[in-house]
Amino acid sequence: MKMLSFVLAMMATQVASEAMQPVLTIEAIEPGRSLCGLDNDTLLLAVMQGDWAERGAISIESETLSVTEPVDGNMVIYSTFIQSDAVFGTYQFDQGPLMRGQVYNVDQVDDLLETAEVAWIADEVSLTPCGPEELPQVSAELYELGVGEGQSADRDVTGRVTVLPYFSDKMVILVEAQ
Repeated sequence: MKMLSFVLAMMATQVASEAMQPVLTIEAIEPGRSLCGLDNDTLLLAVMQGDWAERGAISIESETLSVTEPVDGNMVIYSTFIQSDAVFGTYQFDQGPLMRGQVYNVDQVDDLLETAEVAWIADEVSLTPCGPEELPQVSAELYELGVGEGQSADRDVTGRVTVLPYFSDKMVILVEAQ
């Protein structure tokens, strides 16, 4: 029996919020600045923290099902975890506040965007002077997939959410799970 698997690909755009103040004043990172080569975790966390509006799609595949649906939602990034109503719950960052390292290269990102039928996201981030290989990639293991208020999915669910902050005000969020 083939397992149910899904790919979720979203563009997140920063939303101004008085409730969520950054942990650091970021004079060096102006809105819209590319984050190519950024390797300072404190600065990266300051850029990422806050409220984000998400827009994208989810592709669900199984032996008897193949569907792609649009997804919209809101996400809040804190110092050690992500809360998202579009990505089904809360995700703890691995290995302390930030798990860094390359998870995806440009071809893998393009493949996932195509799978979720949101190739327009590539156009949204195409002005960055580098590809995913030179961007910070922050990743979190899926430890709970909520399927309704007060419910959680089967413990056999495995996957990863990865945030690729292309610009200080635009990120790509990729989720792969089974």
